[in-house]
Amino acid sequence: MFFSKVVPETWSLITTFIADILDELYDHGLAHETTAKLFTGHNIEGLKAVQKSHWELTFKNGFDTS
Repeated sequence: MFFSKVVPETWSLITTFIADILDELYDHGLAHETTAKLFTGHNIEGLKAVQKSHWELTFKNGFDTS
């Protein structure tokens, strides 16, 4: 797959911004009553860490059926 060959190089560009992107994403979600309820009882920093790891693995290893 073409995209799998491009993805690893892309992570090196994204890694610089991923913390800010995730901060903005969660700040936005938490700023709205409807979506903020989804995060009740969750460790936001832990969620960010898991999400960063997910995206890093995806970009470094490419997209697959999973």
